[in-house]
Amino acid sequence: MRKNAAYVLGKFGSMAISELMKVLESGNENSRYWAIKALGQIGVEASGPLLKSLDDPDWQVRKNSADSLSEIGSEVAKPLVNQLIKAIPPANSNLFYWSRYVLINIGSESIPLIARLLQTDSADLKLLAVGALGRFTKKREAYQLIKDAVHDENGEVAKKAVECLGAFNESETVEILLNIAEKTSEDDELALALVNSLSKLESEPALAYLYRMLKSVKWVVRQKTMAAFYNLSEKFRERVETEKIIAVLSDDVPAVASLAAGFLASLKSEKAQIAVVRLLKEKKFVAEIFASLSRNPDFKSKDLVFSYVRDGDKKIRAGAASVIGLIGSKADAAGLTALLSDDYAVVRMAALHAINMINSRHSETPRTVFGPAADGSVSAAAPAAGKVAGEAAQFYQAGLYYAKNGETEKAVMAYQKAIAADPGFVEAYCKIGLLLEEKGYYEKAAAFLKKAIEISPDFALAHLYLGIVLSMTGRNFDAVGELKKVIKLEAGSEMADTAKKIIEKIRKTIT
Repeated sequence: MRKNAAYVLGKFGSMAISELMKVLESGNENSRYWAIKALGQIGVEASGPLLKSLDDPDWQVRKNSADSLSEIGSEVAKPLVNQLIKAIPPANSNLFYWSRYVLINIGSESIPLIARLLQTDSADLKLLAVGALGRFTKKREAYQLIKDAVHDENGEVAKKAVECLGAFNESETVEILLNIAEKTSEDDELALALVNSLSKLESEPALAYLYRMLKSVKWVVRQKTMAAFYNLSEKFRERVETEKIIAVLSDDVPAVASLAAGFLASLKSEKAQIAVVRLLKEKKFVAEIFASLSRNPDFKSKDLVFSYVRDGDKKIRAGAASVIGLIGSKADAAGLTALLSDDYAVVRMAALHAINMINSRHSETPRTVFGPAADGSVSAAAPAAGKVAGEAAQFYQAGLYYAKNGETEKAVMAYQKAIAADPGFVEAYCKIGLLLEEKGYYEKAAAFLKKAIEISPDFALAHLYLGIVLSMTGRNFDAVGELKKVIKLEAGSEMADTAKKIIEKIRKTIT
């Protein structure tokens, strides 16, 4: 009812503003929510109350007000800037945060008005302006304003401008930043801003500055510099001098050395991989290395990674599984199945994700990750190529491609289109379930896996996946029920053995 009332009041236009303001002043939380929605419907005439509500004590009211103002557009930019100049809110205030949010969402039309904030004496307003302008990286006028702000008399404003300048792809930017670096070599905070900004600019002079900062006497500067190397694009990383990063492995601060190890693991070069192999053999920085290797499909030493799947640290086992998922072959999927019965959920989930990645990468038509069924045939639930030919097969292949490249939303949409073309496409349901499970949407994942089972009750793989997902939500009794079905359907198979091991782990957990 409140929603409908708000909708009706919104249709009355400016005549309803006074009544809606009364609701905002004295209504309950739900009523105030819909009052803001109604003011948003009224449009620019309601901008006054909406602007005032940017500083409301209630987060939802502030958010709805900001969204409504953003939708109204450029007409609210002037009164918003006027309000800021009058109020001069501190940088940690609600009004500061949501005003910047609105100005950014309005878009580049707000740039001339944001420029007014740079002409004030308030450092906080200047910081707001620079932060907002820094989001318009394709606009030359925003670049010019930020370029001028790097010379602001207020040090905090200048540092913020330096940080933002690197996001603009202008030919003179590197030279400007390096000139600032030469003049302010003793300012550590400014050095950190320069490091962050220059790391976004793919040039040899910028890289040379980063190398120099890796030798700073301040460990914080070395740490932030090493972290900034991660900003480099994959293509430009190949121009990094590997020896200079290897030298950082000897840094006496572990936080710095570990960042160097992780960065080396992200590189494709043989020299970098040799260094990473040495570190893994010495059991140094393993977690950091695996975090990077899980995104580096060019790493060659798969057997060395496999040696860590039995490590005593659950995070290391999970990391090893993730790496194998990226670089492993179809045969490696079977080697990961033992981890599906690991004591720890983080390891079981990593193994499940890895198996799914391997399967997606090597599958042309749907099949199980465990290979042939116990009777030597392919699972009855996996449709023959002829049955999924045409549209459904094309969408399924697209889903595999998107999933392989980490584009989850596109993969889910492609699988849904495959299902629309072939409602009995069981494997597509399973793929959606696994993708949702990877994102932590366990209930939604379970729903798709249950649908697969509804279509094909004898599809053992769906029962296995559902059992694992249910165990993640604490529904152990239901999980055991699904896993027992796997044992019955695939008696004597590796899949059945895995199900038995998972059941044993669940029982140990609940007893």
